[in-house]
Amino acid sequence: MTFKLFKVTLRGGINPGSTNYKTSLVVAESPNDAYQAIRDFLDSNNLCFLWERELESIELLAEDSKYPACRTMLFLVEARP
Repeated sequence: MTFKLFKVTLRGGINPGSTNYKTSLVVAESPNDAYQAIRDFLDSNNLCFLWERELESIELLAEDSKYPACRTMLFLVEARP
């Protein structure tokens, strides 16, 4: 299992003075998982208009791999008790 860091951009979701839902960073195994995590959050909390929740773009920023295809390594640190 290889985790990747994605920058997910939606069509809308900008709310001045509040959380910007337009752009999010997500650690997931695939681009589909990354978008689905954001979409599920917005849907379950009834945030943004439906058209604003649509995907605009996904960019792979880093990968938890010794030789990542995107050429940027992602380091994951385990939480300590």
